[in-house]
Amino acid sequence: MQPFTDPVPDDLQLVAQWFVMNDDHLHQTFTWGLLHPRIVISQKLWASLDPAAQKAVLYHEAAHAMFFDPLQQVVLQIVAFALQPLGMGSLYRRYLLHREIVADGFAVSACAGDDTPLLSALLIAADSHASQVSDVGLLSALEARIYFLETHQLPPWRGPELKFHLISSSGVVLLVLGQGLLVWCH
Repeated sequence: MQPFTDPVPDDLQLVAQWFVMNDDHLHQTFTWGLLHPRIVISQKLWASLDPAAQKAVLYHEAAHAMFFDPLQQVVLQIVAFALQPLGMGSLYRRYLLHREIVADGFAVSACAGDDTPLLSALLIAADSHASQVSDVGLLSALEARIYFLETHQLPPWRGPELKFHLISSSGVVLLVLGQGLLVWCH
């Protein structure tokens, strides 16, 4: 990784430290760092975007840094792992999708409401990640974000394991409340 040398809009310069990654085969960008966010953009992705799409990517990643998404993600990932039998893993994946959509909205606002630059960046990223799978409901995360930008609706959320987890979690809560009521009555 090397420091990002292209111009970053003035309102984003202090949001995070900006870096570029020399990777010849990945179109990716990410935000990391719990208290001091850092944003990394792959050179291949940056070179494949037009200036409007570059702006959308900068604002999308800046939104993650401004809202401390990496910190929230770590905390929620620990909770989701601890409460996996209660269906928290599925809710955690849905949270990740929600954070991406919020950051997408920030990028679209920065582009004066035009979602075309962000869509073009997402399509380039989706094309390079076609063989990778990210489980968010029934769609991959990139497909879900594109679906949301096109329809302004979250994708359907019908996982068979989620239904099982929610039913079993409800049963556990009812049993615990019932035991508590019996103890309280005696």
